[in-house]
Amino acid sequence: MPTSRRQRTAIRCWLPGGYPELHAGTLANAERFKAGLEHFAASRPVHGECGGYMVLGQGLVDADGARHAMTGLLTHATSFAERRLHLGYRAATAAARLPARERRRAIARA
Repeated sequence: MPTSRRQRTAIRCWLPGGYPELHAGTLANAERFKAGLEHFAASRPVHGECGGYMVLGQGLVDADGARHAMTGLLTHATSFAERRLHLGYRAATAAARLPARERRRAIARA
């Protein structure tokens, strides 16, 4: 996340899906990205969808069993070492009050 006008004026951040398990080492070493995202999240909402949600967690264990530190903005960890099936929708609740323009919008509906 480069420090740019766009980053300074953005009101929220959305991390889309992808395949972080294929790039876990690179993401774990992306200190500038992680620091920028942490700074952004201190004052504005961050949403991660699928792979983006994995990146927001404490860590990601790849298929070989190696653990890679992710952003640590959320407390979950993702593992590809053991195959599990957990599909479905999730609901989220804001831990802090959202800006006025966001109050009327749901974060997620189950």
